[in-house]
Amino acid sequence: MINRKIIVSILIFGLLFIGILYAKNYPLTEKENLAKDQAQENQQLTIEGVHYLLDVSDNNPTQIKELLDRAEKLSTTSNPSEKANRIVMVIHGANVELFDKKNYLQNKSLIDQAARLDALNVIDFKICQTAATSRGINATSFPSFLEIIFFSGYEIDRLETKGYVEL
Repeated sequence: MINRKIIVSILIFGLLFIGILYAKNYPLTEKENLAKDQAQENQQLTIEGVHYLLDVSDNNPTQIKELLDRAEKLSTTSNPSEKANRIVMVIHGANVELFDKKNYLQNKSLIDQAARLDALNVIDFKICQTAATSRGINATSFPSFLEIIFFSGYEIDRLETKGYVEL
């Protein structure tokens, strides 16, 4: 009777051991693959360069110009690792009015500089449709280089999830 218990215990232990070995070599689930891919993507962001998020809602034109100047300076650096940096500017709140075509003459230098930085792939500009609509501005009232996003809060959360660092 004792021998039988020992044999059963050894068999159970052996099956558990085999199960553990099998589980380590078993293909990952879709959720585990997604988590692994996201971790690799985040590591790649770190290797290739930091991605920055500029949340622009209650800034005056001078402050925005300073941000654009800083980004332009980064883009002309001789250090190749800094050129890998990616910048996204999300414009919402009262600042959407600065980029309205009817205010172009007042903000010409700011809008022209932003268009140039977008064309050079230094900054991706995104503007909030919800903020524009609440101020009576139609999406067609913005220069074509601005990407219209539905809601800035969602876009900021999405970018932060992708590893963008807010400045």
